[in-house]
Amino acid sequence: MVTRGAGAGRALVLGLMLVGLPSLLLLPLSTGPTAGTPPMEVASTPGGCAYPLMDTNLSGSLVVDGGPLGPSAAGNVTVTIGYSAPYRVYNLANGTLGGFGCTSETTTATTAANGSFHATLSVPPQHCTMTSGGWVCDVYTTPTGPVIAASADPTPSGYALSQRSGPIGPKLSLSFVWELASVTIAPGGATIGLSSDAPSPFVATGWMANGTPSPLATVFAWTLAGSGWSFDGGSEGAAVRVVGATGAALGNLSVRASAEVGTTALDPPPVAVNLLSVATTIAKATVDASVVDAGGTVTVSLTGSGAAGYSYGAWVDPGLGLAPVPAMCSEGAPSQGVLPLSCATTLSYPAAGLAMPSVNLTNGFSTATEALPPVTVVPSAELVLRPTAPVGYVAARLPLDLEAVNGTGVTPYLEACVASGDGTIACDTGPGPSWSFDSVYPAAGSYNATAWTIDGGGTNRSLTFPVMIVPPLAVGAIALNAPNMTAGVPVVLSTQVAGGDLPARFWWNLSGVAVPAASGLLTADGTVSTGFLPGGPGVVGATLVVADALGSVVRVQARFAVAAAPATRVVPTSVPPPPSVVDGSVVRLGWVALDRAGEPVPSFAPALELVLGSAVGVPRAWVNASAVGPLEPLGEGAYAVPSSAWFGGELDLTVVPASAGTLSVALVGSAVPGADPRVNLTVVPDTRQVRLLAPLVRADQPRSNATFWRVEDRFGNAVPGAVLSVVYDFGGKSTVREVTAVATAGGESGVWINYTAPIAGGGTVTVVDAAGVTVLGPLSVPAAPPTVPLPAVVLTAAGLPLVAVGLFAVVRRRRRVEPEARRSGEEELLRLAEGRERLLGILRRIGPADLAAIEAAWQPPPAPPELADWLASLVADGTLGATWGPDRTPRFRVSRTAPPPPIELDAALLAEALRRRDDEALSA
Repeated sequence: MVTRGAGAGRALVLGLMLVGLPSLLLLPLSTGPTAGTPPMEVASTPGGCAYPLMDTNLSGSLVVDGGPLGPSAAGNVTVTIGYSAPYRVYNLANGTLGGFGCTSETTTATTAANGSFHATLSVPPQHCTMTSGGWVCDVYTTPTGPVIAASADPTPSGYALSQRSGPIGPKLSLSFVWELASVTIAPGGATIGLSSDAPSPFVATGWMANGTPSPLATVFAWTLAGSGWSFDGGSEGAAVRVVGATGAALGNLSVRASAEVGTTALDPPPVAVNLLSVATTIAKATVDASVVDAGGTVTVSLTGSGAAGYSYGAWVDPGLGLAPVPAMCSEGAPSQGVLPLSCATTLSYPAAGLAMPSVNLTNGFSTATEALPPVTVVPSAELVLRPTAPVGYVAARLPLDLEAVNGTGVTPYLEACVASGDGTIACDTGPGPSWSFDSVYPAAGSYNATAWTIDGGGTNRSLTFPVMIVPPLAVGAIALNAPNMTAGVPVVLSTQVAGGDLPARFWWNLSGVAVPAASGLLTADGTVSTGFLPGGPGVVGATLVVADALGSVVRVQARFAVAAAPATRVVPTSVPPPPSVVDGSVVRLGWVALDRAGEPVPSFAPALELVLGSAVGVPRAWVNASAVGPLEPLGEGAYAVPSSAWFGGELDLTVVPASAGTLSVALVGSAVPGADPRVNLTVVPDTRQVRLLAPLVRADQPRSNATFWRVEDRFGNAVPGAVLSVVYDFGGKSTVREVTAVATAGGESGVWINYTAPIAGGGTVTVVDAAGVTVLGPLSVPAAPPTVPLPAVVLTAAGLPLVAVGLFAVVRRRRRVEPEARRSGEEELLRLAEGRERLLGILRRIGPADLAAIEAAWQPPPAPPELADWLASLVADGTLGATWGPDRTPRFRVSRTAPPPPIELDAALLAEALRRRDDEALSA
């Protein structure tokens, strides 16, 4: 037990108590249940079987299905029944499921005279086994399927035992089934129509009495009768192929099946089908025209028939060396194995000649061929129009010439006509082969015109052509995209072009330019334009020439005066700005006014405003102009820039920012051309010159202190990252430790100033900024009071550094915590364990260090008052080693060897010494 007021000795006693802790782990183990302990209740679901649970009482029946035996053969038969028993394995010591499984079980039953039987499905009893881990029990549940039945007695010859019920259920139906009761032929029927010359397959199948395929090795004997019929291949086995020649008589195919089981012969009645050989035939084939123009089409139609059950196709050979053309066929309803067919297709003859077409109809085995009537192909009239795509002006005569190509069509021609597309038709009954027409269109637009002729054979040939009627070409006056021309300012010259036969060509010519300024094609009514950059004041002449596809030419001209150029932008002269500037620094900024050509405009001198802005409010700054001095502040970050501040179109300013952050400097006013010229600066705080204020004291003792100070630069800006030096002057020796400011809430910054007297004597502590200016102190630190001698205490395996740290911890802890209420023992022990772990982590990270360095490394600062106590306890139990440093200050490190022998402590003497010291300290 740790008593109140034990001080540093409390840690030493705790270390001695921890040595004996392992003995507390030696506890006796409890035993499992004794034999006869009832097993835990288990669920009735199966453990590892794949089928659901079933009733333990099973009933069934056995019957005779087919064959020579009567119903009495199902009596007095021993039936073997197989099923499954699920189980689970339970560990009673911890109440867990250790596994599950499934066993196979069997039982038997004997049928009554009528074939009925009953059976009980039982499962093994549960049993438990004692193991090293406790009792383990196997628990069986109700039986599960599948139920598999077999006959324990010999099955009658020619019969097979069949289980007709499902795999699971309270009723089991069995039967002795005759294994070959019938035979069938597929395909079957009274009469089957087969295509001539097509090998047709037939398959025989033997069946048990219950309608399932026979499992016996069955022998099939085939018989084929009829003239013109033969087997394609052998006639043995379950499958044969039969071929009927074209014109074969009615045939007959029969099959007999037989099998033997021991000495028992199974021979069901034979089956047979009649066979009809059906040839493919064409009944009629026609064409819809015997004379056709080249490029014309002829429709071919045919009707025919073939055997049902086959796929049919027809092909037409057009003649004249053309490739065969497939015909689409449709099928009718078959009658007595004969399938009616209808086929049709279209033939196209591209050239003149005498065609002798033919057609065939086939299913791949039987083919019918028929010759079609001849077709005469004559050249058709070929018309030529000049011009091919006529274009004309509104209300003007448009001549058209129509001609039939020599050698085409039947001469003489009967007539030729032109439908203009506007509702008028003109015809010429001359014999041809050429005709002329004149058309006049009253309105512009696109027309679809048609020309046609009828040759001597009565064939009408026509062609359709587009006619484009356009208004006369018109060009408007040349205009500018601006009120006037200005030197150095680009302008666009443009005009509107309408009408004419497009595309039209155009050329721009400008005075002072030796070659055309621009040229091109105009494909639609619209604007024709060109860009122009006037070089200087004066007069410019412009000419546009437009010529359309019909040869019409239009020319327009214009003259323009060119004025001098104004300022078009104001740009910063110090671009880019420096990456960052320190607040309080002088920043030089300048702007210059330029025209469009980039030349300065000396006459530019308007009165403007200079606006300073930032993301956090109105920035503080001082602004001066080189010509007028300080600028007048207008409020909200704005300053007046008089016209006198400009010199030769340039403005020079100096800005001294006082607010940290992003600073924008912009010239604004209606006289500024384009966007407001702006310069962005990054202003950083002056981390070299700082001041401390608003201290927050966390620990204040005569020889130690922990205070958090707000820190800012001379303009009040936060300075996170600023480095200050804490100077210790003790015993004639000066030591410097650097501390860094950190950001705090509200956009401020602060720094911890912590110190502890490194020696027993007095000294001073001073804080200096990076510029070498003292910002705090010197602070006087008094010498430590004389120590109170302790009675003799025997300390073994501990050197001088441990004694020094232990005594320092005792005095320091008594002075810090005696006036306060003591916390409970459990809370203090928890804080002791956590503090020791964090102290070891710091020493592993920074290596050997004295008490002051450990306090400085503590995060977050300040270090707790109990630090020295924790340090002493770790040295006492050997976790830390201690040595004297060059300055006679103890330095501590994590031990790499085994801990020293336990410290022998006279607790009574130590308690009496601490009591006397407490009394003396309180009286002082």
